[in-house]
Amino acid sequence: MKVSKGDELYYRGRRVSEPTLCKVIAITTDEAKQIGLEFKTDVGGHSCDGRGKQGFCLWARSWDLMTKAEYKAMQEAQEAAIANAPKELDSIEL
Repeated sequence: MKVSKGDELYYRGRRVSEPTLCKVIAITTDEAKQIGLEFKTDVGGHSCDGRGKQGFCLWARSWDLMTKAEYKAMQEAQEAAIANAPKELDSIEL
């Protein structure tokens, strides 16, 4: 996956309970600070060394990220699994 500053991606890692849309605000060669993300809400993070809004940012690695297409595919798979799950019945004709 190619990631560029300004991209909107879904993050699924620490500090979020479900994949959350965010914007790439920094990319560095520092392994501990590889991809800087800024969220629309305060995630209890930091500012990515002054690049974003305090509390709204986190550093991430590639395995924490999904494209919008990957996120949509994941949602569709989850919806299909729910639709195909066994149903609870009130009665059954035997």
